[in-house]
Amino acid sequence: MKIFTKILTAVLSLAMLFSVVGFTACTNGDLQAKIAELEAQITELQEQNQDLQADITEQQTQITTQQEQIADLEQEIYIIKEQLNKNIIEQDVDDMIELACWSPAVSSLGNRITVNNSNKNVVIECATDKGYLIYGHEFVKQIETSSGETIYWSEGQDDIIGDFVEITLRYEETYVGYALVKVYIESNMFNATVIKSAIFPMVDGEYQNVTKNQVKNLLEKAEIEYTNSLSNKYNAILYSKANDLIMPTFLKENKVCGAYYLNPNYDENPDYEEQYIQDNQAPKSRTIIIDEDNINSIFKEDSLTVDFEREICILYIFSDVSPREYNLIEADVVNSVLTVKVKLEQKEENDASMPYQRCFVLKMNKTEFESIKFLELYGDNNENELK
Repeated sequence: MKIFTKILTAVLSLAMLFSVVGFTACTNGDLQAKIAELEAQITELQEQNQDLQADITEQQTQITTQQEQIADLEQEIYIIKEQLNKNIIEQDVDDMIELACWSPAVSSLGNRITVNNSNKNVVIECATDKGYLIYGHEFVKQIETSSGETIYWSEGQDDIIGDFVEITLRYEETYVGYALVKVYIESNMFNATVIKSAIFPMVDGEYQNVTKNQVKNLLEKAEIEYTNSLSNKYNAILYSKANDLIMPTFLKENKVCGAYYLNPNYDENPDYEEQYIQDNQAPKSRTIIIDEDNINSIFKEDSLTVDFEREICILYIFSDVSPREYNLIEADVVNSVLTVKVKLEQKEENDASMPYQRCFVLKMNKTEFESIKFLELYGDNNENELK
């Protein structure tokens, strides 16, 4: 903004100079010198503006590099966790968790959860992320209870469409079991299902030495495996590098904000125009449902085959800085919203580029939904809307 102001000031000075020509005794030579001076100032400020644009692009590249480094470190942590878990003996059980569904329209407290264990001295630790646990008159995120006692899960004041409840069983200083419960909305009811429930059986008459971090790792693994299984629920396939499938004319007509495009004036004035210019007017993203009427006007001939009687196809266009593949983690419809979760391929090299127009194509079994949301997973179970 400051550079723009300086440019405007220089231009106004030039205009004012011309406006007073009739009232001054300046010679033509003086005026020409002043014009040259002001034009030099404008050129200098334009060059500074180009340098600032380059700095912005470099900073975006650094942010992308740091995110990739974080992803690489997370992968190393995952490998170490897998090695730690190899020495634990666990046994799946079916009778540990008792559940009951719940509707906010009725007067009951919430989803009923009861944890049972033959050892009455075991402490039951329960934790939830998005909702609340109710025990007595308390609404909390974490709670300790005993075998056979009932707690309730509630959405509280937030608009929640699903949540996990993590349950661990502790005897003195060691952990003797764990469970993962998924709460979700179906037909205006909060239902619940047991994703995983297991105990760590005694070895030679003694409990295994299982730490809090180890059981936390097992819960994370159970959640990841469950989430990965959802990606196959609709036989979903993601084409994360779909630009080559689409007609160039369609891409040109459907730009997205933030991406850089070839400047159409660059060849005419190479000394004064940038080769690429960033779009700041178009929508941040575009979501297009492909059907029999528009497929031939969007995709190149024979580049994509869709069985419209059984499948649905979605084109998603957004601005991106990475050339890597995105892996499909989950595609699921909850509360009439199709949520597509993806994760960027992990690599060591720095391959980020300037923001460009990127296309996803998602094919899946035909299903009903009212809206679509694409989310990128990163870090420790973090997610951002991809746009």
